[in-house]
Amino acid sequence: MASKFFFVLMCAIIVEKSTEIELKTVDCGSPLGKFSDLVINCDEGSEPDHCKLSKNKKYSGSLKVTPNTDINNVTIVLHAIVGEETFPFPFPDKNLCEGHDVTCPLKAEQEVVPTISLSVPSFAPSWKLAVKMEFQSNGEDLACVEFLAEITAGNNAL
Repeated sequence: MASKFFFVLMCAIIVEKSTEIELKTVDCGSPLGKFSDLVINCDEGSEPDHCKLSKNKKYSGSLKVTPNTDINNVTIVLHAIVGEETFPFPFPDKNLCEGHDVTCPLKAEQEVVPTISLSVPSFAPSWKLAVKMEFQSNGEDLACVEFLAEITAGNNAL
């Protein structure tokens, strides 16, 4: 019985092994504010210059954001960039003001740290890409951040 428990425990540890990492980012235009410290629980083997993500796995992260004006509503927009092509990435919880640990309206010059959770779908291709994440208010970017990622098949053999 103890050996079965140990086996199940080890499988759970292997499947869920990830580490929080502060990623290197590029500001792709943030006229309504500034951002810093993008932290995501990437898969083991990730480095600050790229985040490894497995299909069928949920990830969470945070980004420090400071608006330079009061902002009433914010929409989260995600894109995958592969080569010269940009593809919209499905993201169901688009309203930053609901369920992301921030309260709107956001106040000018007051830092907030929203949290975001995202599942990598099973149909996502395995490839290296840039992820573009925008926090938009009325079509303008409060924060526009790009980071490198790699989607892998993960450890689905268990």
